[in-house]
Amino acid sequence: AEVTGGTPLCPISDDFIGQMCSLSINCPDPVALQDLLYNKYKIEIPVMPHDDKVFIRYSINGYHTQKDLDVLFEALAEIKSETKLLG
Repeated sequence: AEVTGGTPLCPISDDFIGQMCSLSINCPDPVALQDLLYNKYKIEIPVMPHDDKVFIRYSINGYHTQKDLDVLFEALAEIKSETKLLG
């Protein structure tokens, strides 16, 4: 949420397990964002339009590491600063 300026679908608190999170984002081309994340950064993550909003959803499992989340965070920050895919 910090990087994209998006809003989580549910409140994030100490009680929140954090295994999965959907975040509304300002993205004019969800397909292009999903393709860029996969092709350039090797990150496979859903970017989904729903009604008049776009959501990105991450899911963390036992085989993910903090480094995986850092790579996603850095990729989104770079995309936001270098493209018009994240408003």
